[in-house]
Amino acid sequence: MKTSKLILIALLTLVFGACTGGKKDTTPATGPEPGNNNKPIPGTIDTNTGEVVPGPATGPGTGPVTTTEDKTVSKAVITKFQEALKGFFDASDKGWPKGDCEKVAKSFLDLLKEAGGEKIASFPYNAGVAYSRCGLKDKARDAFKKSLAIDPSFPSAKSGLILLDMDNPEDFLKYEADLMRDSYAMQDPDIQYNLALAYFMRYSREGQDKNRKPLLDALRKALASSGKIPNDSLEGVRIRLKIYGLSILFYLEAEKRKDANASLARIFIGQAKDYFKPCVGEKGVKDTYAREAMAMYYNAYGLYVLAQGTLGPAFDEFKKAQECEPDNMAANLNIGMLGVSVREPEMAIKALELVVSKYPKASEVKEAELALAVSYKVYAMTLQDMADHQFENKERIQMEIDRLKEAMKMGQTQLDLYEKILQGDNIRALIPKLAEITGGDPKAMQAALDKGEVTVKMIKDDVEKVKPRLETAVKETIPARLKDREQELARLSDADKLKSEAKSYFEKSRTQYEKTLSANPNDYRVAFNLAVLYYKAGDLLGDLKGNYAKAQGLFEKVQALKSSPKEYKDFAQKYASDIKSALVRLKENEDDKNKPAPAPAPAPAPAPKN
Repeated sequence: MKTSKLILIALLTLVFGACTGGKKDTTPATGPEPGNNNKPIPGTIDTNTGEVVPGPATGPGTGPVTTTEDKTVSKAVITKFQEALKGFFDASDKGWPKGDCEKVAKSFLDLLKEAGGEKIASFPYNAGVAYSRCGLKDKARDAFKKSLAIDPSFPSAKSGLILLDMDNPEDFLKYEADLMRDSYAMQDPDIQYNLALAYFMRYSREGQDKNRKPLLDALRKALASSGKIPNDSLEGVRIRLKIYGLSILFYLEAEKRKDANASLARIFIGQAKDYFKPCVGEKGVKDTYAREAMAMYYNAYGLYVLAQGTLGPAFDEFKKAQECEPDNMAANLNIGMLGVSVREPEMAIKALELVVSKYPKASEVKEAELALAVSYKVYAMTLQDMADHQFENKERIQMEIDRLKEAMKMGQTQLDLYEKILQGDNIRALIPKLAEITGGDPKAMQAALDKGEVTVKMIKDDVEKVKPRLETAVKETIPARLKDREQELARLSDADKLKSEAKSYFEKSRTQYEKTLSANPNDYRVAFNLAVLYYKAGDLLGDLKGNYAKAQGLFEKVQALKSSPKEYKDFAQKYASDIKSALVRLKENEDDKNKPAPAPAPAPAPAPKN
């Protein structure tokens, strides 16, 4: 790795490492449920809540054509075409503000009036893409039809029309033969990506070489043809990150099917880093389509990281996906599934509530509802713990606040250094400061510059790439985390309020479990988790004796269900036995309370009088 890259990675690690907040040692785990033994299985979240969700993509898409196909027009027309394309990219950078779609579309349609322009199908096609970016489907349809009137075989326009009314990405394969009749389809990265996505959906369901081989072929063609889209445009970000994200998902699926090794995805992971953009803050990407593509990539990369067995970094990637597309079902569901394991139940609750309310008919909702009940319970336990261990929690949170403040200070120092690097010509004079911050060897850095292994331009280019992320961390991410920690510290001052809030979340957990069990009466996981809640939090839910009885009945049900794994049955049997003993003790206590008070001893006889 180049010395400059090592320098910048070290700088980022120092700042971003403080954002995680460290382990919350006083926060309880979810209890004695099977599978929750702090050794999560790579690729899954929890045996009680189900698996992560791949969320294969943002769906098929269309993008602008950057050439006049094989038609010849004057240099003046080509210049105007390039100006129209620049307008398209600028509108994308601004998030397609109202009026820009019409303006950009008109700039392409006006080219039809130029000499020879009436023969160029890509002009009205690009107008159609501009209209579609603002949801103007009827105008987009008319523009695509106008393109086909010029060239009935133009595959990009055919694809654009197809996608306007297509719900299932896999249906794109119905049109593959027709689209591929024209060799121009090989040059359209969106067509190739859409084919790859459709084949991926089949491959993830069926496997087989008949799906794998054309999928790989389409991915290669998509990647090759994406080179026509400018690297520095959001369109370039959009199509490349969709391709890279789908490539990661393919290799994860291929490893599961023993068709390939997931480590092959590393090449795409390495290339993708050049296209990362912030989704939040002043410099956050505004274009919806680019944000969706980044969300897809971060979710896919999160799954890759999770497959390596590292939950925390995977959770961070899912959060990035959520930042880019707040309603993304896969990202929210994965945050919800992982939230308990990484001790972020409150974040899990918000994500799962969104999934359950926004996607009620999705097949994954059953898992989301169960995970939501678990998250309610864990958050209730967290609040109860905060109330019961005020001193320890105050100390822990104060330490985290101090770390965050130090990280902000260090990050600002790094940003100041970045400014000097970008504005100054004497990089060598800054090496001692750079070495001091990174803990590097100034002589080795100096030698790398002297030998030409690293150039001043390389260092400046790397700083230019990494600076936006550092700015976002120092000015937004860390301050937001700091505010959250300070608010949590303030909450610790009122233990009674925390206990009341904990009780309300135990109630929410019970309600959610009961609702989920009603819809899935033979799901041993739901029955088991609800039984544990009745057993462990029965006193907080009221009617301790009644809740013990409910728990015992559910544990017996788990033992009777044929689908229950042995470990669940063993735990259920143990808990049922414990409850019987607890009920006996309760009865004994009640009997003791109900025993009549012993009669007072008779008064002694009066002493005889003398």
